[in-house]
Amino acid sequence: MASGLIGGLGFIGLAFGAAAETNKSAASPPLTNRAKASTNAPAMFRVKSGFRFEVVAEAPMVAAPVAMAFDENGRLFVAEMRDYPDQRSKSPHLGEISVLEDTTGQGVFDSSNVYADDLASPSAVACYDGGVFVGATTELIYLKDAGRNGNAEVRKVVSNGLGAVRQSGAEVFLNNFNWGLDSRIHGGAGPLSPTGENLAEVRDLLWDPRTLKVSPETGIATSGLSFDSFGRKFVCDADHPLRMAMFELRCAARNPFFVKPPVLADAEEGARTGASARFGVATSRLTRTRVRAGLAESAAPEARGLVVYRGSGFPTNYYENIFIADPGRHAIYRVVVAERGLEMVCASGLEEFVSSTDSTFRPMQIVNGPDGALYVADMRGGGESGRIFRLAPEKFKASKAPQLGNARLYDLVAALAHPDGWRQDTAARLLYERHDRAAVPLLANMAQKAQAPSARVHALRTLQSLDGLSEPVILTALRDPDARVRENAVLAAEAVLKTGAGTDALWNQFKRTVADPVIRVRYQLAFTLGESRDPRRISLLAAILKRDSGSEWMRAAVLSSLGEGGGALFALMAGDADYRATPAGQDLLHELAAMLGVQGFGPEINLVTGAVEGGGLDISASFSLLSSVGEGLRRARSSLSVLDSEGRLQGAYSQALNIVVAGGTSMQESVEALRLLGCSPYAYDQLSGWLLLIPGNNYSSAVQSAAIETLARFNDPRIVPSLLTRWPYLTSQLRRVASAALLSRIERVRPVAAALQDGKLEPGDLSPAHANMLRTWPDPAMAEIAVHVLGPLARRRAEEVRRFQPALRLQGVPDRGRQIFLNRCASCHGSAVPARATLSGAAGFSGSPLWPLGPDLMGARRRGKERILEAVLEPHNKAVPGYTTSVVEAKDGELLVGLVKDENQRSITLQQPDGTMTIWARESIASIRPQTWSLMPVGLEEGLSNQDMADLIEYVTANP
Repeated sequence: MASGLIGGLGFIGLAFGAAAETNKSAASPPLTNRAKASTNAPAMFRVKSGFRFEVVAEAPMVAAPVAMAFDENGRLFVAEMRDYPDQRSKSPHLGEISVLEDTTGQGVFDSSNVYADDLASPSAVACYDGGVFVGATTELIYLKDAGRNGNAEVRKVVSNGLGAVRQSGAEVFLNNFNWGLDSRIHGGAGPLSPTGENLAEVRDLLWDPRTLKVSPETGIATSGLSFDSFGRKFVCDADHPLRMAMFELRCAARNPFFVKPPVLADAEEGARTGASARFGVATSRLTRTRVRAGLAESAAPEARGLVVYRGSGFPTNYYENIFIADPGRHAIYRVVVAERGLEMVCASGLEEFVSSTDSTFRPMQIVNGPDGALYVADMRGGGESGRIFRLAPEKFKASKAPQLGNARLYDLVAALAHPDGWRQDTAARLLYERHDRAAVPLLANMAQKAQAPSARVHALRTLQSLDGLSEPVILTALRDPDARVRENAVLAAEAVLKTGAGTDALWNQFKRTVADPVIRVRYQLAFTLGESRDPRRISLLAAILKRDSGSEWMRAAVLSSLGEGGGALFALMAGDADYRATPAGQDLLHELAAMLGVQGFGPEINLVTGAVEGGGLDISASFSLLSSVGEGLRRARSSLSVLDSEGRLQGAYSQALNIVVAGGTSMQESVEALRLLGCSPYAYDQLSGWLLLIPGNNYSSAVQSAAIETLARFNDPRIVPSLLTRWPYLTSQLRRVASAALLSRIERVRPVAAALQDGKLEPGDLSPAHANMLRTWPDPAMAEIAVHVLGPLARRRAEEVRRFQPALRLQGVPDRGRQIFLNRCASCHGSAVPARATLSGAAGFSGSPLWPLGPDLMGARRRGKERILEAVLEPHNKAVPGYTTSVVEAKDGELLVGLVKDENQRSITLQQPDGTMTIWARESIASIRPQTWSLMPVGLEEGLSNQDMADLIEYVTANP
């Protein structure tokens, strides 16, 4: 055993050997705590019946605690943000890491020592190999007391440039470092973009504590992060009390050419699944007391920390309940979660578990303790004040701190089966530190025979971290009676697939897993198959899609696994007549076709065109799928004609032109024929005569719109005057379509501005987004014309704000406000749009609740009614992080306006003002210009009375 421990310490010495060490002075005498733990909550606290809330450390032993971590011997490392909020400029920095110990085993910390000082706002801490990783402002630092004198002499900056600053100025700190089942340390609010200005660009982070490789991961957790016993990640922020991570960024990165749903899903109340239910807090006697005391009250908590309870100290019905800290309301809440398909729902609203009328009680982090209790860091007022609380049942008895640091290998493996999650995680960490191969047979035995499912999972994943996972162990786990074990087994199998060593037995088991009764197991399989290039994976992905294609998450999982092989999957799915006849099947085929077009792999696209030509599809479906491929290729600076060098598609183009000339048998057939012509090799002169006959004549609005959009694909100076001759005959709706088409290319901006100046176009012919684009055009001459004709950009609207001030004093009626919200707001803010993204155009997908065009309103009540009113009346005054409008210019001169929802080295995802989501190859983009105006139009208040506005605001604040 000693050799394993020595080997672990020696490795860390090598890992940090090149680091510059900071020698500290000898340890000062530790402080002694004079305070005793109270037998129950201090005065001004109310605790759930049957529990007690007791102080276990307070100033001067601890000051401004914001984060904590217990080491393997029960010592508590505390991050003390003594410099918050306005003393970070002091030198040396005031932030410290303190170590608290209970030397008597009576459950009260009686010794405190400064482990490290001169830290800028330390906000997160995690133990590893006798030292700690610390998040301090923008740095991830490793500290270690190599001399065992109580002070950390080793100080190495592992990474910097972390954390971020919101555009509004509110800071996001590194937070909540957690040990994961993958033997990595995970933290909230990690790597940020090169600009560092937009919160939407921040991600959570994870790192291998052995190699120190830091990577971004699914997030962001701006204030809270915790895992359950089976590796599911929960996060929170000030506006979202509870969210669950739905997929890993590494999986999405395998194929950047499809529209991804948001990586986080809000937990909703299971009792109200028919609506976009959010957390509410049941009113209690204490709540009413706080209202009388004049403290702020809101419908949803301002979550600043959360933990999944995984201890044995509470009654068993509390296991894996989630506890959320709310310093703003001086409370801790409990929520019971349950699975509903792929997402988690709340069995009820948040339960007020601990509350206080003490306005200095500011719980910042909650952690599982070695004794099965929960520990709470109470920052209080910062500076030199602060407390550590323990939350435990009334009959809880404190126990002596465990000493896992000297545990035998066998005992560490056995600890993976302990009912306390802290012991499981700590034992797994120590096994990873020691990296002793003697643990492999012990872990293999536990993975297959342990009684508790969580023990089998921890053993399985720890085996993987020690490179000791074998296919027989995986096969046993894939057949486990517990779905959570099977899910982790599928994930662990990636280690085998990456080497290409999977046997027929493994693939046969995967085939059975496709029919697993639990969707989460099938969901993980869809991701895992993306780690293989074995052609057998295609039929399995197809089977998953046929069963679960109604799930947006499942579709994303399958598409993420198609960095290659998408053409074969398309051919397989298109060949199933029953599947392609379903709405979900049609959507999937179009999405696949567009994705393959942007990917631009010739052999894959040949499989698509071959399947379309020989698949027995009707004319409309054939044209639509070909135009989807063509649109995707265009966004990758290619075309169908380039790839179709043999002219196999000429027959389809000719047929489409004949339909346009002679008229189709249906409106849909004509629309799809027009769209295909926009991807065809025909020149402007070959088509314009026919296309210009359609706008303003006796055709449906859809056919006229398609003709206008097809004309706009061409780069020809005659398009603007030609369309303007048809202008008097266009409806107001078609004029909006036509103006958007004209402004879809940069060379047409000047003639459009001239037409506005000459009165050939009216201001109302432009969409609000295009009007604002012209007002703020980089060419001052063009912008001046636009401002003269359209008026200036309305950032401040003082008169409207004054007119609606009385609304803030009126009592609103939420039911009436709901109807106003549905009519004027919901199409962009999520709750009234279709439940499934639907095809819009040839290769775009219209918005769904997963990607609302505007920000959600979870934090609306927290911000107050006055700010809500200002946001409605002055949408261009303040930018909302994550919803910055951009004008995107393609290298071929195409112009787009919208929200950049995702951007990486290979692609961007743009959401346009109508909600349409499109993917562009990054190499096709010349520039992305962020704007200072919002897509939200001015004037939504028109026709509303003050009482109407009061009703709307009341609905928004009552139903965030």
